[in-house]
Amino acid sequence: TVGQTGGRSGRRGGSSDCAMSVGGAAELSARPAPAGSVIVLRGIALSAPALLLFATLQAAPAATVREIRMTSRFVPAEISVRAGDTLRFINQTGGPHNIQFFVDSIPESARVLLEAAMPGAKIGPLSSPLLLGEHDRYDIAVPALPPGRYPFVCLPHFASRMLGTLVVVP
Repeated sequence: TVGQTGGRSGRRGGSSDCAMSVGGAAELSARPAPAGSVIVLRGIALSAPALLLFATLQAAPAATVREIRMTSRFVPAEISVRAGDTLRFINQTGGPHNIQFFVDSIPESARVLLEAAMPGAKIGPLSSPLLLGEHDRYDIAVPALPPGRYPFVCLPHFASRMLGTLVVVP
């Protein structure tokens, strides 16, 4: 059932803000609903803010965990992610390892977001802790970074060019 319940009258379907079309699809006008309005969808009442949140959650792609294995290199060396995904760095062999983003190649606004997303005792700016044991892991929840390329390195293996690139896509 699709209808609108006014804040005072309790009438259903009495407004032109919400109507049924042929085939049962709801049509909503661009005109804002009166304060206190509740939209009923299949027997579930939702306020306007709750409906907006519900629509946003339904449209968002599911977050994924993307694993990067750390040996004498990052595998894969380049990984594409979206905001909300989790990067999981796993020390397989050849440790100690860490992840350090290149501070000078990342805009200040993105640096702040990335720094806040990197948990634990860091060994420097935009750097993870050292992963010492085999199978140690480090997770980063990708924040809402601007789309682009974010290079990183394993600091203990910088001389051997253990480099990677995080590619953030919209």
